[in-house]
Amino acid sequence: MAEEIVEPTGPAVVEALCASGEPSGVEPLAAGPLAVEPPAAEPPTAASFPENPAAPRFITLEGIDGCGKSTQAKLLAEDLERAGYDVLLLREPGGVTISEKIRELLLDPAHAAMSDTCELLLYEAARAQLVHEVVAPALAQGRIVVCDRFYDSTTAYQGYANGMDLGAVQRANALAVGACHPDLTLVFDIDPAKAAARAAARDRAQDRMEAKGLAYQERVAAGFRAIAAAEHGRVRLVDASRDIDAIHADVRALVLGQ
Repeated sequence: MAEEIVEPTGPAVVEALCASGEPSGVEPLAAGPLAVEPPAAEPPTAASFPENPAAPRFITLEGIDGCGKSTQAKLLAEDLERAGYDVLLLREPGGVTISEKIRELLLDPAHAAMSDTCELLLYEAARAQLVHEVVAPALAQGRIVVCDRFYDSTTAYQGYANGMDLGAVQRANALAVGACHPDLTLVFDIDPAKAAARAAARDRAQDRMEAKGLAYQERVAAGFRAIAAAEHGRVRLVDASRDIDAIHADVRALVLGQ
């Protein structure tokens, strides 16, 4: 079974935040074990470990609350493991002890007074620790990393939905992740009202982000679509309004070419 790491449970962003590029274009994975190349001089990214140099090694799944991405992340990790890959399944915010503690702060409904800047920096702090502890080492070992949310969520939620300066958000993202950019990002696109109905059917109370309401989720969804339009080589939209099996078939086709 694929290893899954999920631990139990203002001022402007500094202008000097660093920027870095992202890999463009992906091809389906070829079946079989990975052939690990010698370490590169620069910090490794997922694409540093071919068989197929353009094949995705760091895959992120994105979308609004209730879109079904968490289910699809688990199914994808299982598919990749059956195809012979060493797979690590993660979630954001969280995945390691420090990041899970930050997750509790972010999602606690009692923290409704949290400012947009505080929210942004907490997400980036959780992400930076996850990359440092787990993502970068896993990619350096030639593993495939599947992550339920990554920095596109920050761009969509804190940038587009909260209305923060997109350049500042992107610089914060760059500082948190260094050279660890996704090779392939799947955005699960669904009508926010339908997603809200799905989320409401869960047997748990809403967290702080879910409680922001339908209009907020509509802005988030629009943000994800804007990201997909701007970065079509890396980001692919998946129709998440269908049943689990139909969505899973699309995910398999995009990642494994099957």
